[in-house]
Amino acid sequence: MSGLGKVRAGSMMNTLFDTAHIYVSLHNGDPGTAGSGGTEASGGSYAAVDTVPADWNSATNATPPVVTNANTITFPTATASWGTATFAGLWTHATTRDEANYIGSCLLSQSYTIPNAAQTSFPAGTLTFTLSRTTD
Repeated sequence: MSGLGKVRAGSMMNTLFDTAHIYVSLHNGDPGTAGSGGTEASGGSYAAVDTVPADWNSATNATPPVVTNANTITFPTATASWGTATFAGLWTHATTRDEANYIGSCLLSQSYTIPNAAQTSFPAGTLTFTLSRTTD
């Protein structure tokens, strides 16, 4: 299998996460390589969370490199059920969900059922994104 060297791949990840705003979303399935899979949470005061570069750690020197959240990422308090989230998505726009604004996704370490009045948070280090090859 061919691919990028881990130093260059880590550098690319750091550049990606140095974007002024990255929006984190919750999904009930894998958004896939185009961002169109799974269903994003909606209704009940749901909104993707705006993050800045300081909210992300630098890429590790692993193969593949890994970027995790450096700070807790907290979603608004749900005012209705948001269903069950199994993936987090990354976007360059707060609300426009198309392939041009899609960065990628990660499988959550556990499923989160988000009922009315719940506030979902991801402590530092719990959202893990890697650079991987796409299949389509």
